[in-house]
Amino acid sequence: MAAKPGHPRRYDLPLFAGTEDTEDMFLTTMSELDTELVNELKVDHPLWEYLQDKNLIKYQSDISTDITIPLLDKKNSTVKDFTAYDDADLTPQDATSEAKFLWGHIAGTQMYNREEMVKNSGRYKLLDLIETKTIQLKESINNHFGSKLIGTQDCDGRAMMGIGLILNENAKCGGISPADAGFNYWNPQTPSKDGKGAKYSLSTDFRLAMRKLRRDCTMNKMSPDVYFMGEDVWDTHCAFVENKTTVNLTAEQADKFAGYEMLIDNGRFYMYEENLPAKTVWGLNFKNRAVELRIHKDTNFSFQPWENTSGKIQSKHRHCLLYAAVVCRKRNLNGILEFS
Repeated sequence: MAAKPGHPRRYDLPLFAGTEDTEDMFLTTMSELDTELVNELKVDHPLWEYLQDKNLIKYQSDISTDITIPLLDKKNSTVKDFTAYDDADLTPQDATSEAKFLWGHIAGTQMYNREEMVKNSGRYKLLDLIETKTIQLKESINNHFGSKLIGTQDCDGRAMMGIGLILNENAKCGGISPADAGFNYWNPQTPSKDGKGAKYSLSTDFRLAMRKLRRDCTMNKMSPDVYFMGEDVWDTHCAFVENKTTVNLTAEQADKFAGYEMLIDNGRFYMYEENLPAKTVWGLNFKNRAVELRIHKDTNFSFQPWENTSGKIQSKHRHCLLYAAVVCRKRNLNGILEFS
């Protein structure tokens, strides 16, 4: 599978002496696999599948150092009752505050060397090597991105903010602390049985608590469309809905969500999340973009050209890159329940 006369080899890199045909086969096969790996990357997380299914990921062509979200959160103090010739209130008004979020950057690297080319020169040995390296990178990126997506970390210019931080009551998010004057609204909903922190009982109060969570998170016809559940809550939910005829997935959704614990009830998605504590529920609003995942369109699990590896003996490498950010527009449209 040597390069044709007059055609440069892939990326026009100098080949390892004595392995030209094997390396050409390696690079050509990698090139064929790239289309599937990059364009159809299946991140092993139900939230990713949900956002893909509903076209709720925002792909941006142009990005800057941060994402600024204007928050219309200030009242106009000039609104008042008046009569006849009362003086007009001409006090200047600010209307908005700003939340700021930073992009996160994820990289994975593939490498190969001359020794691998020599020892795997047979076609099937070479294909096994390619498959192993591809699966290794794919699974590693999947796991890393999935953990960051629902993590509790704040964005810092390296890692993106995790959705878990949005649901961390009183935590600073988007550069805004709920403890700051005028920002007490910038918190998730945290329903309790007595309004003072008493937890609902999972065994006796499950439906009551779930209704309360939805009511508290509902504003102007906007409410959570996705509920993540820890194991005990998920089992309780399944016992309630599994025999309902409205609980279903389309054939296409069943294929996309295969392998996940997920149900749909009245248009709302309920998912088991193994990383949540057993008696915890997250209610999240994505459809109105209260929470939003953004990805840089040109750095979407994209492979860079192969390069010679400096300082290494007869080795080459390439990077797979992702720029992503989680953004919060209305924190109080989301909520967390913790059962006793």
